[in-house]
Amino acid sequence: MQIKLKIYDILLIVAVIIFASATIFIKFDGATVYQEITLPAHDTLVLAHFWQDDAMKSALHTFAENFQKQNPDVFIEFRDYSYAAMQDMLLVPLPKEISDKKLKDFASSDIFVFDPRWLSEMIRNDTLEPLSDYIQKTEDEPVDEWVVPLTASIDLLFYNIDVLKAVGFERPPKNWTEFEKYAKVLSSPGRYGWTFSLVSDGYPEIYPWIWAAGAAMLEKSGGEANPAGIRPVFNNPTIVKTLGFINSLKNAGVIAPNVSTKTKTQKFNEFTSGKAGMMVASIEDIEAVRRKMGDTSFGVTTIPHPDDFAGSRPVFGVRNAYAGVRKDSERKEEAWAFISYLAGHSPLLANAIHALPGNGNTPVSSKDDYLYKKVYDMYESSEQMREFIGVPDVLTLDAIIRDALDALFENGQIPDETARTIQGRWEELLGISKN
Repeated sequence: MQIKLKIYDILLIVAVIIFASATIFIKFDGATVYQEITLPAHDTLVLAHFWQDDAMKSALHTFAENFQKQNPDVFIEFRDYSYAAMQDMLLVPLPKEISDKKLKDFASSDIFVFDPRWLSEMIRNDTLEPLSDYIQKTEDEPVDEWVVPLTASIDLLFYNIDVLKAVGFERPPKNWTEFEKYAKVLSSPGRYGWTFSLVSDGYPEIYPWIWAAGAAMLEKSGGEANPAGIRPVFNNPTIVKTLGFINSLKNAGVIAPNVSTKTKTQKFNEFTSGKAGMMVASIEDIEAVRRKMGDTSFGVTTIPHPDDFAGSRPVFGVRNAYAGVRKDSERKEEAWAFISYLAGHSPLLANAIHALPGNGNTPVSSKDDYLYKKVYDMYESSEQMREFIGVPDVLTLDAIIRDALDALFENGQIPDETARTIQGRWEELLGISKN
């Protein structure tokens, strides 16, 4: 199931809004949205998010201060949670009566910033307010009625420039043959060519490699026997080949050990300390790597693709941070006003939290930072796709992947069998009829 993001995301925020109890005007001038709003006095609007970096939190407070200058009767309060904590609390129905203070505070938030992979469960749990009354639509340009994209993120190949140069490589690898060669040459006592982990926030690290190879794991499928509207295609030849490629690297001993239990922090430390020459990480990790390695010791590029890759452009799986209004909020108009304010300033927000704008505009950082300019140029020239949005039980789908890959890497299972196992278990979980 592939969604081209730019048109999809832009449509979500093209809006003219009229409320009976509040007057909100949204004017688009390039990447800027200006709002005038009349709202009840002395209201506190609560936003829950999973952005943990101090710079990100500071940026949110700056946006709140600017919004409050325009709307002095509205006070913005932020509640910070880890990605895992928000995931745990949003993937189950929020109870009406809550005794736990942390959960009670979370459940009283007016705005949730969340991973859209959780959207299916949030809709099923009646957590979100439909935005159809807030967003102007046309017959030929429908918009999503639940969410507004704020920022976007892609996964990149990070490489240690100093280590590559020391063994004779002047540029990063472009395809699988080069990546395998680099990983083997880089591997030496005390250092591995690549650090890879099955444990991560968001989704298993195998997914970006599958997308970079030009493959999808799901496709649209109709029929009553498939209530999710999609069906798995995990046992297709490209995915089997991808599993085989990574397994061959594991067998060659060029991947840092403990892939099944390694945390993102451990992977990050292996790369920044020089114990691994390459890793896959997000655009948001660029600043953290810079703080450890400086500006000139590492680079980023697209994830290598198969040698016989037929596409003319690189393929990125794109993750977003979405914002939605809590169904039981008593401040829905104010919540929508602030969400649309953030969406209208998406380039500035993305710049502040080291990401890409969610609405397809040019990020501010790409104008004066060579690394972000490179990333944005790659992003602009790529095919962008996203799977699992609106798909139920994504965490269980992820767990199936991790279990199967653990069997592949640790128990000697062959790639064909791994792919068939994942295909069968995904079909069973999603209720795909065998008839």
